[in-house]
Amino acid sequence: VRNAFIRGLWLERKQGFTDSDYELPGQVYTRTNPNIQTPAFLTPSYVNELKQRVFERFDEEIDRLCA
Repeated sequence: VRNAFIRGLWLERKQGFTDSDYELPGQVYTRTNPNIQTPAFLTPSYVNELKQRVFERFDEEIDRLCA
C-alpha cells in the first residue's frame, strides 16, 4: 500500500503538483467549533515543519522506487 501511495505521489508530481497543493485549509487552525478540540501545538508553523519532514522522506522513497 505504501509503495502504491508513493507511486501515486510521484505521478502527481509528474503532472505538476507541488508541495503547496497539499495545504491544510485555514479553518483547521481556528477553534470556531466547540465540539472539536485541537491540541495547542497545531499551528501553521508546526504543520509546515511536519510537512517538510514528511515530504523529505517521501522524496527519498520516490527516488528509490521511481527513478
